[in-house]
Amino acid sequence: MTDEQLEHFRDKLRRERSALDRRILASQEQAQRAIDPLATTDERDARGEAADDALHVGTMRTLQEHEIDGALQRIEDGSYGTCEECGRPIEVERLEAVPWTRLCEDDARAADRSRPPQL
Repeated sequence: MTDEQLEHFRDKLRRERSALDRRILASQEQAQRAIDPLATTDERDARGEAADDALHVGTMRTLQEHEIDGALQRIEDGSYGTCEECGRPIEVERLEAVPWTRLCEDDARAADRSRPPQL
């Protein structure tokens, strides 16, 4: 991968991380608003559901944040763009779509097939 490509993906990952940080903050603020001691029981129930949703979204975003940080670290250590499973270069198109990916398309498909279905 060229230095220019690495810089492109570094910038892309940093922008994605910044946007993710803003979304995490918004989820946290939404969860905080759900806590209102003066609200009626129905309002608290509705807000509690909203808080649960915000917590779930926040957890998913935290996992994505971890993946982005890992990709930025791989850029620094020189392993970015290399499949962690087979060692071949990851397709640039795949990196454009999911810049934090750690697997090439073939190995990602194989990993998806080997996972048990989720409910």
